[in-house]
Amino acid sequence: MPKFPSFIMPDRNIGWRKRARHNPKTPHPILKTLILVGAALILSPFTLTDAQAGIETHDGRLKIRGDILAPDLHPFLTAFGTAIRHSADTGKPLRVELNSDGGDIETAFFMAEIIATAQKSGRNIQMEVPEGARCNSACVVIFAAGGQRKAAPNSEFLLHGVTYTGTSETPAIAAIRQRYVENFHKAIEGADWQFGQFVRRHGIIENDLNMSFSGRQLYEAFGRFITSLDTTPAH
Repeated sequence: MPKFPSFIMPDRNIGWRKRARHNPKTPHPILKTLILVGAALILSPFTLTDAQAGIETHDGRLKIRGDILAPDLHPFLTAFGTAIRHSADTGKPLRVELNSDGGDIETAFFMAEIIATAQKSGRNIQMEVPEGARCNSACVVIFAAGGQRKAAPNSEFLLHGVTYTGTSETPAIAAIRQRYVENFHKAIEGADWQFGQFVRRHGIIENDLNMSFSGRQLYEAFGRFITSLDTTPAH
């Protein structure tokens, strides 16, 4: 049994929901479509309509709250386009505020890819987990995609394994799950190599160890994963 630093604490089990609907050896066709749509949103004006499932924009800030599920993709793209346009008009960073217990890991990767594509085009995107908020499970993938990552000292981050719901694990499903485990590792390593190696070394994802960190703990232990600590009181 690996030994963990004292700041790691067990927490509640919040499952990542992933359905096996496609061949793990071939890229999901929706991903390419989403990337193209995301690029189009960056380049053209888009008006926010029918924001649902806790996704909204306010004063140029994009907020993602609650469970992250496949139906959230269209509202996310719409809201992201609105926020990108506001950011371009004002010259300010696009601020993405997160408060989620996670959800569908595939949807989270799609959202993260859109954010990464926007940054590659020169957009300045700042991820935020404010005071009292959580970024658990699949939400961590989205947070890691930001070029700047800010969190309040008492914010919560939870890591655990990738699991399926509503189906037994066949060899094909196991292969897909392993691919998402590896992609999750790469997402963390892309944000902070040392934190990513810590997660790999202790088998947190593979062994579903269900580990929780506060924003301050992550900032003090891995200064690149959280690039700045937000001590501003919540309003």
